[in-house]
Amino acid sequence: MNVHVQPKKPFDADAYCRMQAERRKKLMGLQTSVKPRPVSTIAKPIERAVANAAWQREHIWFDAHVDDYRRSSKYAKNPRQYLERRAWELGFTVNEIIGEFQYIPHRMARRVLAWELHTKWGLGTTQIGRMFMRDHSCVYLMLKEPKPTEQEASMRLVLPSGETFLWAVEKAYYDGMPYCDFNETFKISRNSIQRIARYMEWPYRRADLTKKALQSRGKTIVRLADRNGWERKVKA
Repeated sequence: MNVHVQPKKPFDADAYCRMQAERRKKLMGLQTSVKPRPVSTIAKPIERAVANAAWQREHIWFDAHVDDYRRSSKYAKNPRQYLERRAWELGFTVNEIIGEFQYIPHRMARRVLAWELHTKWGLGTTQIGRMFMRDHSCVYLMLKEPKPTEQEASMRLVLPSGETFLWAVEKAYYDGMPYCDFNETFKISRNSIQRIARYMEWPYRRADLTKKALQSRGKTIVRLADRNGWERKVKA
């Protein structure tokens, strides 16, 4: 049997490239046949600058309860401001809290403030110690003890409105309050009153000294108010 074999044609590179180009064009043309997504006709919202509240743009007279809230510790912006406002709510000034007074009312208020700064603001013992001007070990001992209740730490139940602890104690001292009543009212003993009087440079008062006897000394206590508290000056 005779088999006729045709000779191979030479490879044409140009023809092969043209064929592949047409095939690629056909395949790529399928994607262009897909319909484009419809353009949304919803208008975009107009972006306006954030305007401040009315009470921030101009002075507005608020009700008393609004002003009290803005002056309270709940409206504090930082731990330092919270310490000042919360100490005032408990009946003390910041100088009394960070001072060297170690009497029961001061210790109770200091322990409450340490607990609240630790739980509400997340401050550590070192940070609270810097605010109280004490070592971190002192703050650690405060947090180790249970948190006092509001009734145990607050002196607002016995203090007149707008007065602090030392101010009320000084007023009672000059008004001739008996030493036995200091313990019931301010939770401090007679020895503590005498130490406070020496520290604050109040005139010496005997146990039986009354208000009339104090006024007969011929001395006037002039209180000069400044940002650090009440300064005392004695004029003969």
